[in-house]
Amino acid sequence: MQIDLKLLPETFAIIAATLQPVYSTKPITRREKSMFSIALDITNKMDSKTGFLKKQSTLFDSKKKLKITFKHHEADMLEIILLDQIKYVEDKYIRLQIQNTIDLINQKLA
Repeated sequence: MQIDLKLLPETFAIIAATLQPVYSTKPITRREKSMFSIALDITNKMDSKTGFLKKQSTLFDSKKKLKITFKHHEADMLEIILLDQIKYVEDKYIRLQIQNTIDLINQKLA
């Protein structure tokens, strides 16, 4: 099952930055290692999309929503990670963008 998310380029950058703490995670148990593996796949996918957007972005593309596709378990893990990380965000605008993404993922998973 595929989950398609359409986000603004700015939102891609915010989500990718929010996912950066995944790289410093040290899994211990078998379950943590499995979850970490999925989280790394998601983070790598977001980083590569964000890198592509930085190279291709123009003033006219900044308001155009772009699509990224996740497998169901990846979208679920993305929602879990964002829910965990949103509590560390102080900027209200960034927090709003993350919450909107969480809501969108939740809607798509329902």
